[in-house]
Amino acid sequence: MASVQQPPGPAQVPPPPPPPEYTTVPLPPPPPPPGASAPPPHLSPSQARQFLILSLRYVISPKEYASLRKLLKFRAPTSISNAVPPRREFDAVIKEAARNSSADDLEDFDFVPSATRAAVRALVLTKVGLEAFDFVGRLLQRRKGVIVKREVYPRFHSPNSRTAVSIATMLFMHRMLSRFFTTLRSNLLLASAKTFRKRHPKTTRLLTSSLAPSFGASLAGIALAIHPEGERRLGIIVYILAKSLEYAFNLADAKGLVGKRPWWFGSWLFFPLAQAQLLHSFVFDRDCFPDAYGKFIMTYSGDYVTPKPEAYAAKVKWPTTNEVIDGIANIARLRYPPFVSPVLNPTATLPKSLKRIAPITSLAHPITSSLHCALCHPYNPSCAHTYVSALVHQLPRVGKFFAALYIISAIPKWRAFVANPPKALFKLVASILQSSVFITGAITTAWGSLCLAQNVLPRTFLPGGRFYIAGMLGGMWALVQSFGGGARASAMYSMRTAMVNLWKVGVKHGWWRSYKNGDVVIFVLCLGLCNAVWEMGGEKGVNEGWVRKALEIMKGGKRTEEVEKVEGEKKKAQ
Repeated sequence: MASVQQPPGPAQVPPPPPPPEYTTVPLPPPPPPPGASAPPPHLSPSQARQFLILSLRYVISPKEYASLRKLLKFRAPTSISNAVPPRREFDAVIKEAARNSSADDLEDFDFVPSATRAAVRALVLTKVGLEAFDFVGRLLQRRKGVIVKREVYPRFHSPNSRTAVSIATMLFMHRMLSRFFTTLRSNLLLASAKTFRKRHPKTTRLLTSSLAPSFGASLAGIALAIHPEGERRLGIIVYILAKSLEYAFNLADAKGLVGKRPWWFGSWLFFPLAQAQLLHSFVFDRDCFPDAYGKFIMTYSGDYVTPKPEAYAAKVKWPTTNEVIDGIANIARLRYPPFVSPVLNPTATLPKSLKRIAPITSLAHPITSSLHCALCHPYNPSCAHTYVSALVHQLPRVGKFFAALYIISAIPKWRAFVANPPKALFKLVASILQSSVFITGAITTAWGSLCLAQNVLPRTFLPGGRFYIAGMLGGMWALVQSFGGGARASAMYSMRTAMVNLWKVGVKHGWWRSYKNGDVVIFVLCLGLCNAVWEMGGEKGVNEGWVRKALEIMKGGKRTEEVEKVEGEKKKAQ
């Protein structure tokens, strides 16, 4: 049987040959821009950019980086602007590093870099600010004809550098310690720490207290030991001591722990106490008295410090202001000897310690019987008339000073004048009048009370103590300013000045002695008290906005809703 032959199918097309394999050769990395440092040899270019980005976040924040890159893009050369990573890459690298870390969120991952950024800014701003302040001071001295030679210190050992390092270190340590004690307290309150709480009950009560983070973070105040000892450091200690006690009193008053007080009881009472100490120190321990405060007092004490007559020749010696004050002190040390006018008795002479004031006392009115009055107001034998004349003469001068001061301080509040001109103008004029009457009365009454004591007290009774009484009587004029609500600032300033002055006087006379870094311990305790008052009472205790901001910056957290609400209401009110 013949087989059937199948028709041939379509011809099979052979497959095309495979394409040749090409070897990919990586291109060499572009050369770094001029002036830029090459990445470490063990890092690839992408790793180097990541390392750069993660390092930059310790110096600048993402928002600041965006602004800096925008500036470089338009101002820097193309080679540099193209090499700077864009903002998207900056954020992506940080988020990727946060995901790979053990941090719970991005804010937690950025805590240490944020604390470092704050410390670096504090270091730079403090250093620049102090150097600028010293530079302006030298310029003012040169305008007066005084050439101040700038002292040369080893690198990083100057007082300004040490101050800047102290503040930066304190800020960084405060943030880290606050975070540490807050986390430790939270962990000790967990159920898993029940065994530890049973074994160490006292330690547990200490570390789980609500105030443990506040006082634990205050240990950062130890960094104040880096600050050089001197006027600035002592001023910082006294300032925070006074502020911490003030805030603690505010909180106690807000919680009703102080009770009802009479209408006259207030912070203005600190002013008479402060002036009592300051007047006594100004006369007997002027080397411990602040120069600026003394110059201000003597500027408006012209009726009790006799100037040299214009008719006198230049070669005629006349007591200086300091010699007049020394004369007042020596008269008190001699227990106020009686005065005999050389007009009535040409043979009358002064004690040896009072020879320098003889040109003034020789001009005294013959009926003047007090040597103190003969020195302070030689031309007028009446103490009462001199007192009234001093009030009348000095009030316009003091008013001009406060008018200029209040007008300058009112410039930032110009919106209040635009909104309600009569009310704002009345408030400004009232403040000027109150402050002028207050200061004029305080200075004049202090000097007038010394004259009053010559007529009321025996010569040998309280020769030095009467200066405390005179200063206190002059300080009672602070009651005038208390009606306007502005007495607290001046009273607290005078109180801080008196505290510094009292400490110096005590060291001078051996009443007490200072211990090495003992002031640092006081600073740590006061810082802890400020933190505790802020945590417990908020604005009820810390009643100053800039202090609340400073405490929040040191703590490292975002500002609370309470603070933002209070600050917003105050801005609207202004």
